[in-house]
Amino acid sequence: MLDMECTETRLRRERDTLEKVCEELEERRMLQMAEMWREEKVRVRLRDAKLSL
Repeated sequence: MLDMECTETRLRRERDTLEKVCEELEERRMLQMAEMWREEKVRVRLRDAKLSL
């Protein structure tokens, strides 16, 4: 019985860890997308500036 409780506890910890890792990966992906959009915005502004010269 104790072994089963230990296994359940371990599985809960592993699930919690996996959920945390997934959340961190999702956050990292969103930050990367935001960075790509900022870079694109800069490229567009540079292009517009060159065209206006």
